[in-house]
Amino acid sequence: MKQICRKILAKVLINLPVKHKQVKTQVKTIQGILLLLALISSQFIYVNTSSAQKRSENYTSAKNANINAEKTINNAIVVLMGLLQNKNPEARINAARALGGLGTYGKIATPALIAALKDQDHRVRYSAAIALTNLGEHTQATLPLVIEALQDESKLISADAVSAIANSGYTLQKKFSKLSTPELKQILSYFNQALLHLQNITNTSSSNSISAIRTHRNLLEAEIKRR
Repeated sequence: MKQICRKILAKVLINLPVKHKQVKTQVKTIQGILLLLALISSQFIYVNTSSAQKRSENYTSAKNANINAEKTINNAIVVLMGLLQNKNPEARINAARALGGLGTYGKIATPALIAALKDQDHRVRYSAAIALTNLGEHTQATLPLVIEALQDESKLISADAVSAIANSGYTLQKKFSKLSTPELKQILSYFNQALLHLQNITNTSSSNSISAIRTHRNLLEAEIKRR
């Protein structure tokens, strides 16, 4: 079953086009695949016994299902990290995007994503930087590359970059007290650069992210003035 799941995931990621008109479609597709894999590997057992015994057995069954689901997600992450080495750049791009959307689970892929920052294809480098930024890993180091990605011809990658910059603000706010004033000023310059690139954006799907970036910028300015 694991081999089948891996083949399905690999095949779908390789064939997902980067220049898709619907920006969110691929993310939902990837998340759907991971959920499907979790459901395939989960086993729910219902036993027609007494109520107390049934609750106990259902709890055990649910616990086992969660364990199986977690194992499946970990297996999927291994597949995704492997796809970062795939010859097909589309596969590498989508693997990075999928890892960046896995939250805490995806952090285990940080070394693989850092390695992908040196990929020969600039779109893979952008996607890896965006993924690391979304995971809250090495945000200060990846922001310049993410800002560069705002100008990419792929609307999908540029939209991902907008969201990642907005997400970085939430991550960095938690670190304000630990950052020096020069570091805060450097981050402020990144946000100002991003807003400069985004000032002519009319895409309504990015409006919330752009608004969030402005808010983060204003909070940074306020923190710097406070010191």
